[in-house]
Amino acid sequence: MVVIHPPLGCSTKNVFHRLAESNLPRLDSADAGELVRAIEQEDRPLLAKKLFNRLEKPAKVENPWIGPIMERLADEPWVLGSCLSGSGSAVVAMVENAEQSAKLAARLKEEINVRAYAVHSWQTPTIDEQLTAMN
Repeated sequence: MVVIHPPLGCSTKNVFHRLAESNLPRLDSADAGELVRAIEQEDRPLLAKKLFNRLEKPAKVENPWIGPIMERLADEPWVLGSCLSGSGSAVVAMVENAEQSAKLAARLKEEINVRAYAVHSWQTPTIDEQLTAMN
């Protein structure tokens, strides 16, 4: 994955205020079920297609960097999918492998002047193992 952070942040308060004023839909249960199945089956392409963050539209209004970053990612052949992280302003993009992640992060830093980091998900299967690994 690549985490892309624009030079301008988002006010969490403002993003949630814009959400409260909107009529944006929630993730429906069918999509949520598909998302869970994608995670369980480690189906990265399906997971990437199902990425969803209800705060994305309000954050795009709050921060003019988010829309263009997401458009840039949509044009990138390596990107399987992307979405806003939390209430913004960071965006997460899923790619196939670590090599693509590193190359994409480097290109984004150079081309659009953002902070971009190649990252990966935690590979241990249980929370207990994750906590043990942290110590």
